[in-house]
Amino acid sequence: MGKASDRRKKWRASHLEDLAQRDPKRFMLEWGKRLESWSREARRLAQVMRDQENRKVAGAYDVIAYAMGELERCGPAAVLMEAQSSKQALSNECNKAVAAAVSGSLAKLSIYDFCRVKEEYASAKEDLHA
Repeated sequence: MGKASDRRKKWRASHLEDLAQRDPKRFMLEWGKRLESWSREARRLAQVMRDQENRKVAGAYDVIAYAMGELERCGPAAVLMEAQSSKQALSNECNKAVAAAVSGSLAKLSIYDFCRVKEEYASAKEDLHA
């Protein structure tokens, strides 16, 4: 990575650490955006196991380790708030992505899961604006 990328990464971690201590609800929303992005990346990686030259590329499950590393850089308050749920959410997304890559019938999201996730996100968003 270049210098500018390293600076952005440090600033982002510092900003998220500050939010985790000062405004936990806002931190949860910001962290949620990153989880959505990593979920998309896991789905993309699950589809491409090897590159054009038949070399192995990063797997979908590597996203979990990366996300947990990013969370640890945000400080202990962030880890306490989000480590367990983030790891579980990303693991589920990786499982679904790999299952969909192998056989689409394995990766059906139940209506219960969809409604639960949507409700949690809406609740956090309402709390932020209240």
